[in-house]
Amino acid sequence: MEFVFGLTFLPMALFGVAFRKCWLDEPLKNAALGGVAAGAAASLVLKFAIYPGLQMLLGVDLRTAIAETQQLWEKAIICIFMVGGVEESAKLCGTLVVLLALGGLSRPPAAFLASLGVALGFSALENLDYFSLYGLDILVLRAMVSTTGHLVFTGLVGAAVGVSLHLSRKKGLTGYLLILGGLATGAVLHGLFNLVAFESTTEVSLPILGCGLLLGMVLLYEAWMFLLRLDRATGDFPWQCLDCGLINGNSGRFCRGCGTRRVQFGKGLENWQ
Repeated sequence: MEFVFGLTFLPMALFGVAFRKCWLDEPLKNAALGGVAAGAAASLVLKFAIYPGLQMLLGVDLRTAIAETQQLWEKAIICIFMVGGVEESAKLCGTLVVLLALGGLSRPPAAFLASLGVALGFSALENLDYFSLYGLDILVLRAMVSTTGHLVFTGLVGAAVGVSLHLSRKKGLTGYLLILGGLATGAVLHGLFNLVAFESTTEVSLPILGCGLLLGMVLLYEAWMFLLRLDRATGDFPWQCLDCGLINGNSGRFCRGCGTRRVQFGKGLENWQ
């Protein structure tokens, strides 16, 4: 059982290491932790409320509906709208709740980290559910592939939310449309991921999904770098860079001399949040 829980929560540990510099920034840390809790809650709501409701409405559970549907386009509709759309909408709601509760609506990177936390919390409970149904082999596969998929789908939605927070200060409608576009992108990618997994053998699906997820991770990295450049500081200015010593008079979170991102408090930064 220790191995099962270790495998389930290993992605969270890797997430913590990958973004370790962010944890000195309290709002970003809280957004990520809140996201994990919100993602777990979204998974429970889907399992015990939304999916049973859909099953009653359709008269069949979604796995059976996908398996018994003969036309590929019908399978795609189910995967995109009834799986990808529903799950990504639930995770988007979790991300927004966290941002509202923690006051992170002014921080684009907070939206991104909250969304990644939601993806991790959601996939952790989902993986344990699959383990209870199908055993250890499926858990190993899902811990590597499905969890990465959730990070990519929901992370791209979170990146759209982050950019929309920046744009909404001047162009409110553009920001809202961007969120909807991000949600649609995440839902389509999620649905296509499931379609490939359902319709292909493991030997065929794993290389396809692996290449797609690798590209998705590259996109997430570029999105993170972009969101960091949009981030702005508040508090006392000017501030002195702890690395190169340059005095900075701007509100950016990067030193204009050495380019170092501010993740620690320094001279003139006592109230910097």
